[in-house]
Amino acid sequence: MPLLAAILLEYSRRMSSVTQNGTSAGFFVEKGRRQVAHYNLKDAPVTTVEEHTAVGKAFCERLFADPAVGKKLLDSNVVGRFVYFDDENWGEGVTVKLTIDCRGDEIQVLTGENDLKADFEIIESRITGHIYWMNKLNFMTAITRGQIKVNGSVRMAMKLLPVVKPGFVYYRETLADMGFDDLLAFPPD
Repeated sequence: MPLLAAILLEYSRRMSSVTQNGTSAGFFVEKGRRQVAHYNLKDAPVTTVEEHTAVGKAFCERLFADPAVGKKLLDSNVVGRFVYFDDENWGEGVTVKLTIDCRGDEIQVLTGENDLKADFEIIESRITGHIYWMNKLNFMTAITRGQIKVNGSVRMAMKLLPVVKPGFVYYRETLADMGFDDLLAFPPD
């Protein structure tokens, strides 16, 4: 038990430093070993509200064009909203909102404010969303750390995670096609 206690204490210490000094730790597996990649969030490339909106919309359209993803999302009959913020670079209270409406014959991606009632709303910083779609952040870990907040049905949001898993590849393709090489390089491996 002393070894387990020491491991838990070290994990707790590292996780508390994530929020205190602006660095983050992402976990990845390399040849069967669990390693920690450290990076400073202050090194993250900055995007404007307009750029973030354009990338988000293009990414969603690419992801939902995948027949397997699109069909499963339409079958879910759900409305999801994603709210991104960056108080330091965009200003307090400025957000990018993407609403995904899967209730009709085709998926609609709406940007900005709208009157649709979302089944769930995911709120996260723009860089947390980026790190997630770069496949460097576990969704549940981010929720427990307070990096992602879910309003509404957490169960429904979790149920859709396997459906949108191809998004990890499509996100990188979208960034490459739009010329965001700096975002593709962050966080470093």
